Amino acid sequence: MSANKHLSKKMEHLLMHRKEYMKLSRNKASQYLEQHNFSESEKSALRKYRRKVQNKLCSKKYRNGFKEKIDALEKKIAKLCQENKLLKNQHLKTHLHWKKKMLQNF
Repeated sequence: MSANKHLSKKMEHLLMHRKEYMKLSRNKASQYLEQHNFSESEKSALRKYRRKVQNKLCSKKYRNGFKEKIDALEKKIAKLCQENKLLKNQHLKTHLHWKKKMLQNF
């Protein structure tokens, strides 16, 4: 029973530090770990969590940028359609179908 209490206190302690740790820049984050005298397993857990969050943020930014580029291309094609009326309806549908397939992969 006391081992569970000790473990839960450790987890609460890590959760408190995790919020502060995530706000720091990369250089300050390593200094933060050294200042607070974490054990190696705690350092590892904090680093792993930081990597996980950073990967999620990077992939989200990448997907958003990709969607913005597709939207910009779609607007450009629509503008060309209105100006030149060279693209036929079926060609536009195939382009939209391609776009939907690409977005489903994300």
